[in-house]
Amino acid sequence: MQVFSLPMLSYQLSTAWRSLWRRRGFSLSVILTMSLTLSILLTASRLFDHLVLQPLPYPASAQLYKVEQQQIDSTGMVNVNAYGYAGLMHFYQQQRLPDAVFSSVGLAHYDDEVLASHEAQPKLATAYVSADFFQTLAAKVQLGQLPDANTDPEQALASAVLSAASWQTFFNADPSIIGQTLSIRGQSFKIVAVLASDFIEPELYQAGRKTAIWLPWQFNPVPTSIRQRFGDRSNPRIFIGRLKAEISPEQANTSLTALMDQSWQQQTASIPFYQGWRVQMQLHSFRQVIFGNSTQTAYLMLACALGLLLIASCNIANLLLSRAAERQKELAVSAALGAAPAQLRLAIFTEIALLMLCSALAGWGFSLLAVPWLQHYLPDVLPLAGFQPLHISTLLLALLLMLFLAAILAFACSKLLNYQQLQSQLASGSKGGARQIRSSTRQILVYSQVAISGSLLLLNFTFLFNATRLIQDPAVFPTSQLVSLEVRLNSAQPLAPAQYSSLLSDLTSTLAQLPMVAGVSRAMSPQQQASNTWSLVDLASNQTVLPQAQIVDEHFFQVTQQPLVAGQNFTQQQLNTGANVLIINDVLAQNLYPNGSALGQQLSFDASAGAESTFTIIGVVKGLKKPGASTVPPRVYRPLHSGNSFILAVKAGQQLDRLQVQRALAQVSPLLLIYQFEALSQQQRQLLQGQYLTAIAALILTLLSMALTAVGLYGVIHYHVQLRRQEIGIRLALGANSSRIVRLLLRDHSLPLGIGLLSSVGLVFAISDQLQPQLQQILLQQWPLLLGLTITLLGGLSLLALLLPLRACLQQNANQLIYQRHLGH
Repeated sequence: MQVFSLPMLSYQLSTAWRSLWRRRGFSLSVILTMSLTLSILLTASRLFDHLVLQPLPYPASAQLYKVEQQQIDSTGMVNVNAYGYAGLMHFYQQQRLPDAVFSSVGLAHYDDEVLASHEAQPKLATAYVSADFFQTLAAKVQLGQLPDANTDPEQALASAVLSAASWQTFFNADPSIIGQTLSIRGQSFKIVAVLASDFIEPELYQAGRKTAIWLPWQFNPVPTSIRQRFGDRSNPRIFIGRLKAEISPEQANTSLTALMDQSWQQQTASIPFYQGWRVQMQLHSFRQVIFGNSTQTAYLMLACALGLLLIASCNIANLLLSRAAERQKELAVSAALGAAPAQLRLAIFTEIALLMLCSALAGWGFSLLAVPWLQHYLPDVLPLAGFQPLHISTLLLALLLMLFLAAILAFACSKLLNYQQLQSQLASGSKGGARQIRSSTRQILVYSQVAISGSLLLLNFTFLFNATRLIQDPAVFPTSQLVSLEVRLNSAQPLAPAQYSSLLSDLTSTLAQLPMVAGVSRAMSPQQQASNTWSLVDLASNQTVLPQAQIVDEHFFQVTQQPLVAGQNFTQQQLNTGANVLIINDVLAQNLYPNGSALGQQLSFDASAGAESTFTIIGVVKGLKKPGASTVPPRVYRPLHSGNSFILAVKAGQQLDRLQVQRALAQVSPLLLIYQFEALSQQQRQLLQGQYLTAIAALILTLLSMALTAVGLYGVIHYHVQLRRQEIGIRLALGANSSRIVRLLLRDHSLPLGIGLLSSVGLVFAISDQLQPQLQQILLQQWPLLLGLTITLLGGLSLLALLLPLRACLQQNANQLIYQRHLGH
């Protein structure tokens, strides 16, 4: 008889389908369990492929580098990564020469600009780039033509290149857009090209940032005075290059450092602040810059997905083993009628394969639903530019994986078969017992599920505790009723400093007079304040510190509710004169003066420069902690009126909307535009977005792990209880009470449960070095609580898995248990 003929396979499939349809509860539990875990695995593997394996979408992407300039101070420490504007331009011109280490280079200055010519005046992500920036990335266009790559960036025409998304969103995909103009900062730019829709901008500056408009480098908003500097601490500018194939990154680092350090030393020799400093060039591959630590996240997500799949596989293995034992009589009939052993194994494999194929299709469908969710919520957390949805190859992978798993499970179930016993069982009228699952197999199933689920629970609890701690951190400063406002001047020519300062002072007074406003501070939102550091020397100890710095007015601490710990606040006179005074936070005060007062102490940019660069500390303020931050950084505040940013405190129970602010701006000057208007509570939610997603993901994985573990433990223990029904009946007949029976079965399962828990703890601590420092801290500090929760949950699940099937037995009398058949007896 042919075992693997097409008619036989067709017969086996139809028979398996009818059999599974009769056991729809069993079939549904298997398909749901496997499809959910498979969908998680497919999604995690797609992310892993994108973050770790997939090449970047640029020709010869391995040769693309972002080059940073590290400024190393006199102590030999890296003080800041930043280019001085003049130094960057010198470096760029040198790398356009034939003997340079790069075959192609590019410059970019990132900013956000208000599109004044659009009726909605939206704020759009903008990049000021040299023309060869597009050539280096091998960018293609959908419409128009890119600027000539050989154009001198300081002589470029006022042109604009649109992204495909901004062309569709703000210009209605107008096919005649080429040649039209747009207005930014009072300057008109002629639209010359629309980038191809498949162009993927490298996230070299900020994760999730998508540039809407590309403008020529020379029109960037850097003031003329700063364009002459070789030394600078601001870093919105980047340099990219395509390294020549014959030059290694190490050789390039050495060559570029020698080139730039010499010129940098010459240009800064007359500046006392930079005495003893040097610069060092550092190449970072595009992959390293774009993906960074996200590769670790990809590995962790894949490991969790595999762990869930292993738990699900153990659950399904137990269900299928029980199903195989249940089918002993059916298979005995087939054997008695002459079915060969291969035919019986094919029958088992067909049924399992049918379940796995349905699981593959359902899992792939769930994954298709998950990908849009990832693309919507994760771009600010993970670099997902160019992330593509699942395609048919992923379905093929799922099908192959499920068939492979079906083959393994079918082999395990076939081991239960004793063909000679099956063949003779019906012929002899035997009432012998069905083949049982070995005790060692059951214990391995219990151990493996507890070990894997315990590890996942410990890790997920660690992530959940850390995210919850950051979200609910009481030390974060209150943001309710605070609004951030930033204005821009819609003028191609800057106003005179005195005129612009007077304009902003008038705006401050106008905003303060709004009936719903309780207070106004001319300062940037501390949640958006860039990590602008100052290199200061404490004159008393000669210690160098690198605190974050912010320019504020006399109302800042009152508006942000930062109490003064010691000393006094800034005065209006100090702001008007730009006095050399500072207020520092308590963190910096404790670091510098742990045994004394900070008041009256002096910090200097350069100890040898005298009073001009020396600041006196007049106050100490309570440290301000940003949402999502694990610590409060040392910070200094200086009194100046130089910014166009405001923080508005709104009266309780009232609201301030954008239209009201627009009217206030129009009252002061028609040149003023709203650049940003956003509640600080909204900024807080954005800063905590990654923590919210982490908490949700950890909670979902925890619940899923518990559900899979509960199903698996119930299946194993339920089967064990069924096998011991007669024994339980005998013990009850001899006078044993219910609690004794429960203790007996608990003792039988305590060893694999205990070993599984110990293994999970050992596994988590073995990989703890790969976790982020704050997660390691949570794990080490909270391990008794984390372990207690894990033991409580798994212990509770194990007890329920035991009591539920045991309850049915204990509700029957001893005679029913002793003489009742089960599993085909």
